[in-house]
Amino acid sequence: KDKTTDITLENGCANWIMPNAGGAGYWRFKMPEEQWAALGRAFETLTPAEKLVYADNITAAFSAGDLSAQATLDGIRRTANGEWDVIAEPLGSLSGYLAALPEEDQPAMRAWIQRTYGPVYSALASRPADSLSDSESLLMTSLNNMLMTSGTMTDEREALGQAAREFVGVEGEPNPSAVAPSELGLAMDIGAETGGREFYDAALAFARNSNDQLERSAILYGIAGHAEAPEVIDLLAAVQSDDFTGQEAWSAFQAALRNDKAREQAWDIYKASFDDVTARTPEIRKPQTAGSAGSFCDADTLKAAKAFYESKADVIPGYERSLAQGVERAELCIAFRSGKAEELAEAIKRR
Repeated sequence: KDKTTDITLENGCANWIMPNAGGAGYWRFKMPEEQWAALGRAFETLTPAEKLVYADNITAAFSAGDLSAQATLDGIRRTANGEWDVIAEPLGSLSGYLAALPEEDQPAMRAWIQRTYGPVYSALASRPADSLSDSESLLMTSLNNMLMTSGTMTDEREALGQAAREFVGVEGEPNPSAVAPSELGLAMDIGAETGGREFYDAALAFARNSNDQLERSAILYGIAGHAEAPEVIDLLAAVQSDDFTGQEAWSAFQAALRNDKAREQAWDIYKASFDDVTARTPEIRKPQTAGSAGSFCDADTLKAAKAFYESKADVIPGYERSLAQGVERAELCIAFRSGKAEELAEAIKRR
């Protein structure tokens, strides 16, 4: 009942400790690294809920600076042998780790991700589709997206990129049957990333002529979030025309600010056209606009972005919570890059 408590263990110290037994409590925990190692060795004896707690806490401990990169990678590797939700839990964190690394260190991280999760994906993909549970199907989709974007599935990426080109009609008439609906978003991302100006021209024309909102959104998001700067610049001009809705323009700008290859140019365009873009933005989206401050992972740009959004308070009422959350994400990214990225790169090299 007090803030701290000493508990005498009648039978002496345990070999390992699960601080959240049964996964019943709503908290995270921190432990000395040797206790993390002991808990990891007992991973197979944990309940499914405890395994999920383990997966969540180990990435949180690393981000908080309470666990070494080496121990974190060892722990994440163990979770790849868990239940579907345990396997899926670290995937978002791994994408963030990869993005935080310098470009020259990313191939080693991609190879580690492929070695860790490739066998899991292959095992699921080798089974008949009707034998997979709904959870397993969701996991297979998540793993496919992860390995395509953060792993080393070169041949598969090339094939899906080619399918994206066929879909939008880069070299002929568009063929919407070239891409399965479940892979549409990923295909457009890869197509925009690898297809250059030819893909951009064909995809934008396809989007203008499509009445399918999912197709339009996937194309615009793919170009804004993954294309090179010249194509993103042209897209941000195009979406301000009457050919596209205010929601589509807002989404394109939000995605462009997350694009490492075009963020600086997109930010300049957004600031210059902010009032016009915001005037067309649906009311429900306006308070969320300032959350894009979380796209900036350096202190000076973050400070400037925060000041800009605060100066636009009259056109994005209710923005405060979204801005605070965005600033927090950016500050975590800044802290991670300065405090953990180098350690992670060194740990990956030793794997």
